[in-house]
Amino acid sequence: LRIVPCFAYGCALYLAFRRAPLAMPGLIAATAAALMIAAAALQLWDGIIVALAGALILGLASLPNARAGWLSSRFGVYLGEMSYSVYMVVVPWQLLAVNLAAKLTNAPDKHLHVFVWLAIVLALPLVAAASYHLVEFPARRALKGWAARRRTAAKLSRSAQSLA
Repeated sequence: LRIVPCFAYGCALYLAFRRAPLAMPGLIAATAAALMIAAAALQLWDGIIVALAGALILGLASLPNARAGWLSSRFGVYLGEMSYSVYMVVVPWQLLAVNLAAKLTNAPDKHLHVFVWLAIVLALPLVAAASYHLVEFPARRALKGWAARRRTAAKLSRSAQSLA
């Protein structure tokens, strides 16, 4: 139930960005980041943090590439491309890794040592990268090829109809 409103919010932000990028994107991004940290520290309602995350993303997306710094580098673009994989694997990875770590360490009620948690969190980008390279990227490439073949077939069909 939470995913659908967040997805709709993301779509609305994308449409707003396409219409007109922000005038002061750096200030908006920095303010949103600071407010997000404060909201998280104060344990405010998650909806506030989600709204601020949207403002942060919109601010960062509105930055010109020249001002985006490392975010516009090959590594930054790669992280952006695999971010969907992070989203897709975070819950299964957490369930698997936490349960496995709890069994291996005999942790009562999954109260894991901070270094075990750190290892689980640091392994997430590796799991996401594997998912990206093994599933997401090949699927994107296949879908693009399928769409290109459909466009070519449609053009050929229109050409054949116009000749007839």
